[in-house]
Amino acid sequence: MLDHIYTGDCKVRTKNAVALRSLSKYFGLRTLFDFTAEFIKGNIKTKNFHTYLLESTVYQDENIITAAKDLCAKEFDSLSDKQICALSPELLQLILSDKNLTIPSENLSQKVTTYC
Repeated sequence: MLDHIYTGDCKVRTKNAVALRSLSKYFGLRTLFDFTAEFIKGNIKTKNFHTYLLESTVYQDENIITAAKDLCAKEFDSLSDKQICALSPELLQLILSDKNLTIPSENLSQKVTTYC
């Protein structure tokens, strides 16, 4: 955040994007907020959704929670066991109750069994 304030530049990465977005919102740094929002929009993928989902719950960013949850629900069948097992039971429940969840019942049962 300080890099952005002093130089106008900022090294946004998957692991710090949600935190920077939260800080920029708190301190009213509109340019940093817009920059991180655009980064997240272009960066959130199936391979890193869990990072965004976990971080957005820490910072209580409902917009990112929704985007990550929706992506996860749509792509649930292609998620690795490691990605699914990294979720808390509450986050898994949130995903499993999502209207975008489209996975054959047998595949869903296998994923949930592996999680348990």
